[in-house]
Amino acid sequence: MKSKAFYSFFILMVFTLLISCKKESTTEPIQTNTVPGVTTLQTINITETTATAGGNITNDGGYSVIERGICWSTNTNPTINDNKITNSGSLGSFTANITGLNYNTIYYVRAYATNSIGTGYGTAVTFKTLENTHTFFGLDSSKIFTLIHLIENNNFPQIHSLLIIKNDSLIVEKYFNGYSRNRIHTLQSVTKSFTSAMVGIAIEKGFITSVDKKILDFFPQYTNIQNMDDRKRAIKIKDLLTMRSGTDYSEGYTNSPHDQLNALSTGWDIFYLNRPMMAVPGTIFNYDSGGIILLSSILKSTFGSHADIFANQYLFPQLGITNIVWFKNAEGHPHTGGGLSLRPIDMIKLGQLYLNKGVWKGTRIIPETWINKSFEKHVDLTADHNYGGHPYIRGYGYNWWIFKSGGKSKTNQYVYGAMGALGQYIFVIPEYNMVVAVTSGATTDENFQNPQRFLYDYILDAVQ
Repeated sequence: MKSKAFYSFFILMVFTLLISCKKESTTEPIQTNTVPGVTTLQTINITETTATAGGNITNDGGYSVIERGICWSTNTNPTINDNKITNSGSLGSFTANITGLNYNTIYYVRAYATNSIGTGYGTAVTFKTLENTHTFFGLDSSKIFTLIHLIENNNFPQIHSLLIIKNDSLIVEKYFNGYSRNRIHTLQSVTKSFTSAMVGIAIEKGFITSVDKKILDFFPQYTNIQNMDDRKRAIKIKDLLTMRSGTDYSEGYTNSPHDQLNALSTGWDIFYLNRPMMAVPGTIFNYDSGGIILLSSILKSTFGSHADIFANQYLFPQLGITNIVWFKNAEGHPHTGGGLSLRPIDMIKLGQLYLNKGVWKGTRIIPETWINKSFEKHVDLTADHNYGGHPYIRGYGYNWWIFKSGGKSKTNQYVYGAMGALGQYIFVIPEYNMVVAVTSGATTDENFQNPQRFLYDYILDAVQ
């Protein structure tokens, strides 16, 4: 038998243990301070460019919440360094509207909250924006409608027409400031691109043997041409097409050689042929309408009639163009440098013909090789990033300007343009299978360049 002393000791130990346990169970738990606890709510109200997201701050982590909100990105775990929208408050739930998203794109969003310890994030939730329901022919129509609205409200002043062909369909035909489809409009130097087309056809038909043919060979009747030297004897047709004849012909100022030619009622050809030489042909680019006017006389010497008659036989009927006005001198010499007037709906047909490599409705009108040579950069103006105040120009072909590619271009293919005074344009954009035509009555340099600006800022930017 165990003694009384043993039982007393046992009871004392049990009592001590109970007292010890009681003290431990009543001790307060130690608080661990952390970043806030955050839950991300499901994203709702998703459209093409917006969505509503939110979160719930479940605890402050032991310190006051300094900032809370949502963050999003195309990355799987967005952070506040990507994109964020802050929301007032501390604990509890909240929502925020995200705007400026891209169409048909997968995004990840999560709620966050920050205290003095750091930032806590909820689990990332994924969502996808809707397809652009305003897209037609691969263009964001909202941007096109915005452009039309800006023109109508005179944000781009003095515009008379805007036409866009996409995938061989006329998708925009708008007229402004009192103009209409059947009103003929001056083309100014867009005429030069029509003249170039005639030269290409004349070569294919055998009326002209080559662009390397020397121009004096076409004028044996003139036996006393002034300022004659080896440089003048060397001028070729391609030097006229690329504005590198080497003559002193110039324009754009009062009483320029071009002003003097325009004032003559006869003798446009000999006036040009008599000009002094300033450079070896083919070496210096100098904008020169006189050489393009001379091309009509070259056609007359081989075909038998001037360019207007040639076009009436080999170009305009094939394109269905019947409303035609030429400015001519008293000899019937048409001003092939800038004297053609057409309806804009007919003017754009030249761009479509060149876009389709010289074929119109299944019939070849211009050789494809001529189209390619016309769009070749015979004159490289890339080094001059603001040639003549035109930041988009990169070079010159056979009476076609070469413009830089659009901002969304994936191939870096150039845009090709016919360009005339007062703001007349045909833009050919092969990468997007698109042609744009604009007519204007611009009286300032800014208004003259506006079609270039809105081509890049609105039309090309609308490509999806």
